[in-house]
Amino acid sequence: MEGSGYVGTNKKGEQTKEYIFGIAKQLFYDIGYKKTTLSKISETAQVPIGLIPYHFTNKDNIVTLIYSEYMDTIRQRLSAYEHLAMDNAILYHGVLSRIYYHIILSDDHNKRFYHDVLMKKSHYKILNSLIREVYKDYISDFDIHIDKDDFDDVVLADFGARREFILHHLESGQPLDIQKMVTFANGIVPRLMKMDSALIDEILETSLELFYKVDFDDIRFLV
Repeated sequence: MEGSGYVGTNKKGEQTKEYIFGIAKQLFYDIGYKKTTLSKISETAQVPIGLIPYHFTNKDNIVTLIYSEYMDTIRQRLSAYEHLAMDNAILYHGVLSRIYYHIILSDDHNKRFYHDVLMKKSHYKILNSLIREVYKDYISDFDIHIDKDDFDDVVLADFGARREFILHHLESGQPLDIQKMVTFANGIVPRLMKMDSALIDEILETSLELFYKVDFDDIRFLV
């Protein structure tokens, strides 16, 4: 009996966590990252404020979960398109990135949230562990020889350059060509790893062609 009670309590806790998570995402979408405080989440969800740090520690952990869940959703969608032969890490990451940025930057609410997070802190702190694995696949697939220190420098340089590059385009007031931006940004790491530029350009061009073949209209970043 004690065991079944624990399972019931644990399930209720997970449901509460998912409920708070959904409320937080809606608030991030409606009023942005800056105005969404733990107090605002607590008030909107009508739960004690102590439940939020209990489940998530802080607001930025919620943000990390949002990005992780979002990337997982895109990966799951791409798994249904194995026939497109995304047969190397740069090509696969190129298609994923095109979907990732299209969904975020084509919606003003998503874009505001993304910009706020980008301004507050480097995405390096949020996405570091996820992206490092992606770039390790670059090394494996293309037999790139690079030591650990140089690899760490490449990852840091990529996050820094990508952040400044995207911020500039978001704040310039000029129309944003999302796919052109992705083509440039996703070429940074392969070039820093001293891959052949013509090969990089060819792979990223192919990723654009495949991007248009994937149906992702139902995928959401926040809501």
